[in-house]
Amino acid sequence: MATNKLGVQSVVFVEQHEWNEILERVETDLQFQWLKIQVAWDSLQPNSADEITESFRRLEIYIEQARQMRQIRVLLSIAKAPDWSRSNLAEDGPPDDPQQLARFLNLILGEFGQAIDAIEIWNEPNLLREWQGQPLSGASYMRYFDVAYQTIHAYSPQILVITAGLAPTGDSEYSVDDHRFLREMYQSGLGNYDHIGIGVHPYGWGNPPDARCCNLDDERGWDDSTHFFFIETLETYRNIMIENGDQNHQLWLTEVGWATWDRLSGEPPQVWMGYNDVYDQGHYTIRAIEIGNSLDYVGGMFLWNLNFGLPVLVENRDERVAYSMTISGANPVERPVYWMIYDAVRPMERLNHYEGRP
Repeated sequence: MATNKLGVQSVVFVEQHEWNEILERVETDLQFQWLKIQVAWDSLQPNSADEITESFRRLEIYIEQARQMRQIRVLLSIAKAPDWSRSNLAEDGPPDDPQQLARFLNLILGEFGQAIDAIEIWNEPNLLREWQGQPLSGASYMRYFDVAYQTIHAYSPQILVITAGLAPTGDSEYSVDDHRFLREMYQSGLGNYDHIGIGVHPYGWGNPPDARCCNLDDERGWDDSTHFFFIETLETYRNIMIENGDQNHQLWLTEVGWATWDRLSGEPPQVWMGYNDVYDQGHYTIRAIEIGNSLDYVGGMFLWNLNFGLPVLVENRDERVAYSMTISGANPVERPVYWMIYDAVRPMERLNHYEGRP
């Protein structure tokens, strides 16, 4: 299994020995060549635009350490503007002024830009909870993307700029259909940029990656729309790109994964997280990687996630745990998906089990 375009998102604000272990997992065990780190801007600059906190410096050290590894490349994802930059403080959102985003990016690039290979501009801006304070539209998002793109390319045209991965969802009072949102982005000039990637979050819920809409199961749900199917999301995005004359750029799967609450205590946070067991999670992930590797219009693929299975999140039944490849705590364990990938990238090895370290 080729790993040159594979990556995973990891928790970043951990102790040094934990970060060392993360890098070892990514480079040695999984042999991935990309690591995604999402930056919560509000945690780095909670008080002002000129602030450089201890958290900022720790992030700088960790990213530079990752980039010095033999094969790891770094994707930085920017989201969650601090309160001082926003007039609407509900949930999360961008700054009122896009130039504040440019200023933050210039600070990051000036301090450790040489260690960054790609930057994703925001996260799921078609959800109200991520885009409070601004119109929920592709045109609104492109105001920020343009400023970010110009800022990054002024520093280095070699850094790939990726549009925000959109949440695969329909229209509601809390969201805009991601297909419509992407079309609005193209109507606002997305096709005019060079050296970019088109972000996508092709989650599959309880549906295998090869499955297509809609073989309805009255006992399950989350299977009545193309938004719930991995392969259909990829194909729909690609068709929208082609409709807009954009055949040269690639889709970047900045989040992809299958959730399961199997072998965790309590009821799953969402009903559909009980559809998959730990082996479904592993098999679906491997098959999705095979599909992604076979499509020339797919660039990077980032599994969500490596290590959000933290004790406090497990106790609180946080849905991020359901996607995690590892569960930490007093008795840490890698889930089967972890060892399935370990096995798949080593063609000369055949593990005889995926439970616990071989």
